[in-house]
Amino acid sequence: NIEDLDEDGLVDMYDNSCTTPADSTSTQYATGVQSNRNFNNTNRAIDGDLTTYASKNSNSGEIVFDFGQQIPSGTELTIHFVNNSASNTGVQIIQSNSSGDSVTNSQNATLPPNMDSDVLYVITNPLRYLRIDAYTGAMGIYAVSYGGTGSEDCSGTGLIPINTTGSGNAD
Repeated sequence: NIEDLDEDGLVDMYDNSCTTPADSTSTQYATGVQSNRNFNNTNRAIDGDLTTYASKNSNSGEIVFDFGQQIPSGTELTIHFVNNSASNTGVQIIQSNSSGDSVTNSQNATLPPNMDSDVLYVITNPLRYLRIDAYTGAMGIYAVSYGGTGSEDCSGTGLIPINTTGSGNAD
């Protein structure tokens, strides 16, 4: 297999420092719900199915999503909401810890009545947990998603001595 995924001139099987960006086209989702108050069917918000959602009635509620790993700062999350109320519904999105405590980067959003809405949220510090506070009004969350992040190791066994000049010597 003669590939040079990091495009440094060395075939990957002989390149001991090959890394490539992760597939940024793949969509990732929150993988668990750490805690929940007044949301029903929370498994629907982590299954990646954008036709079903975790719902809450008109009472206020809170849900803490777990991504199963640290997501780097600068990553853009999309929270897929539905507002089932005849009026606007407010939500607050907050980077949190596993206990649901507010850590940083609070963002408010208003969901228009009787429709689906996507809210974009940019992570300012690496996070694993995200809390969403939902105020009065019947609403739901389809999912929290983000593009693939990180890098993939494509390294092979390095040439010893490393020689990319083709001159036959290792200087």
